[in-house]
Amino acid sequence: MDYSIVRSNRRTMSLCIQPNGDLVVKVPMKTSTKDVAIFVQKHSDWIAKHIQKAQKRMPLYTPYTALEGEMVLVLGNQYCITYTDKPNHIHGGILYLQRSDNPVQSLISFYKTLAQELVIERAKRLAHSINIEGVSLKLSSAKTSWGTCNARTGIRLSWRLVLVDVSLIDYVILHELCHLRQLNHSKEFWRLVQAYMPDYAIRRQKLKEYCHVPYII
Repeated sequence: MDYSIVRSNRRTMSLCIQPNGDLVVKVPMKTSTKDVAIFVQKHSDWIAKHIQKAQKRMPLYTPYTALEGEMVLVLGNQYCITYTDKPNHIHGGILYLQRSDNPVQSLISFYKTLAQELVIERAKRLAHSINIEGVSLKLSSAKTSWGTCNARTGIRLSWRLVLVDVSLIDYVILHELCHLRQLNHSKEFWRLVQAYMPDYAIRRQKLKEYCHVPYII
């Protein structure tokens, strides 16, 4: 997920505070333990401040139970769960899920199916529109990132994207596709993203409002 980050330009090390207050330190391979410790200590005030902020928000991140009547997110909108003997579907503000002994798993299965149908198909169309062909596009169960890009294995997109607005899904997809041409976050990378999506900064900021998603399902 796109959380607050501080960086060391010299070693491209970064600190990330996840919504549950966990600290993630990203460093280049072969970085010494001593250098990591120095980097973390240097930013100790920043770490303490953002961990405190995250802990204050934690009560908002109540995990879904997927019980009848619960309100859940689908593509950025809230839907009320109702169980049925019919196949999963949405109608009139209600998410109808097939009866199951495991409600949470039923909800996850609905999300994954929707992600395969919507996220992957949108990714294919968007890749074609910017003249990127043959890239591997698959779903992941990642909780710490909306998407990842690897020049060898392709792009992986979290199925949890179907909880957010479609315009934000498109931003994540485009972000990862642009990494196939700029495998970094340089100025050139962001210029490329902006060329294809002029309002990307607004969408990127909006996506931060969904930082709690990995902790509710």
